[in-house]
Amino acid sequence: MTHAEKRAAALADARKILEAAQGAGRALTQQESNRIEALVADANHYKVAQAADDARAQFASVVRESTPQRDIAQAVGAAFGVRAITPTTTGFARQEWSQDIVASLDLPTFLDAIPNAIKHNISEPTLKVATISADNTAAVYAAGAAVTAADPTTTLVTLSPFRVATLTEVSREVVSAMPDTALRAFGASLITSVRRKVENLALNGSGSSQPRGILNTTGAWGIALGGAMTNLDFIADAVEKVQRAGGQPTAIITSPAVVRELLQIKSATSGSNLPVISANSLLPFENGATGLVLNGLPVIVSTGVPADGGASGNASYLAVLDGSQLHYAFQSPSNGAAPVELARSTDGSDYFAKDLVAVRATARFDLAVANPLGLCIVSGITVA
Repeated sequence: MTHAEKRAAALADARKILEAAQGAGRALTQQESNRIEALVADANHYKVAQAADDARAQFASVVRESTPQRDIAQAVGAAFGVRAITPTTTGFARQEWSQDIVASLDLPTFLDAIPNAIKHNISEPTLKVATISADNTAAVYAAGAAVTAADPTTTLVTLSPFRVATLTEVSREVVSAMPDTALRAFGASLITSVRRKVENLALNGSGSSQPRGILNTTGAWGIALGGAMTNLDFIADAVEKVQRAGGQPTAIITSPAVVRELLQIKSATSGSNLPVISANSLLPFENGATGLVLNGLPVIVSTGVPADGGASGNASYLAVLDGSQLHYAFQSPSNGAAPVELARSTDGSDYFAKDLVAVRATARFDLAVANPLGLCIVSGITVA
């Protein structure tokens, strides 16, 4: 059923309620009034959604969904309102735009590189996920014996994505004077800005009017190293803590500074240049993956992991995580669209009078660690 059909059905239901009351010669009850109000609100929602779908359809031949890299290159030119970019274009045709949402783009982050992490793409404002936090319900039964019903202990994970956005204003003269490569790079930097903020929130979010980051997870295991890494015993301790709680570690998350220190720890005390951390050619060097393995776990790096903590301002973190306990969600108001919306100002906005083009990149993001004991955070790692 299309948005237009859903709108027509909602209005028809509202009309039936009203006509039934009029036919009985009575006023609407409070319940009937509330129902009509809800149906009209739904109809308005479907009207907006249909208008957005129709707007996108007009430009489907210009802004095409393919790989994230190509999407950004195409959509950026369109968003600035001066160039329509397609993969086969040899010259850039001038094209004025008056639509708000130009394209929806993918947003790769280091979270995508965490094995077993659960990513949700949703269109609703809130997602609730029930997870089993303790399961001791299985038992041994004799052949033919009835199995006793028993419920495991469950935890409800609620994800309510927060809006992360950036907006920039550029004069049309500047945009027109920019070469094609510079125009693409400038627009793509908006996506990079949103990605960096999402990664920072995923790690350091306070949980107050923003996501609670992995490093601020309440109830997680903790190890305070309080110095430089002279050996890797603390990694074994962190892995054991997660396993003790029934988890299975799948990744190590840390900062570039800690990775540098790890590469400088050699496999022998003297005469060796072989680092204890090993390379794995099967791991991709993308989305934060480093292609490195430590204690059998892939090492994932993000600049969002602080490297300036502690009294001397040179302490960093390392987290050992059971990826199956990590849930993260991107909300797209248009069902099925990619996580980031790239939009531009319309001709009817204040920017028109100023002869400016405003471009906005917006994502909606949240995450949660279902079982905090599936995470061990090592703090106080001294880095150079």
